[in-house]
Amino acid sequence: LAQSWGASSVYDINLDGLRQPDEPPLAGLVLELDNGQGFTQRQHSDSQGHYTFDVPEGQYTLRLLRPAGAEFQEYILAPHDVGPDDSIDSDLF
Repeated sequence: LAQSWGASSVYDINLDGLRQPDEPPLAGLVLELDNGQGFTQRQHSDSQGHYTFDVPEGQYTLRLLRPAGAEFQEYILAPHDVGPDDSIDSDLF
């Protein structure tokens, strides 16, 4: 059985873990899912920061990879689950 999983990424300017209207999407983010058994899938976030994986059912490790020519020296993950509204808080940790 295949499953679809996705989310979106934003530049959390104030690192509060909540998406604010003035925080821009992170386009071009490179994400990789790996099940540890030879299945790997890589996706790039689109211009709105969205990405989607269509993968077989199972457990996966998610990696954030530095895109070629990236202006970022490192990615800092915002705090996760800081609020009751999952549509605006960070759930990646």
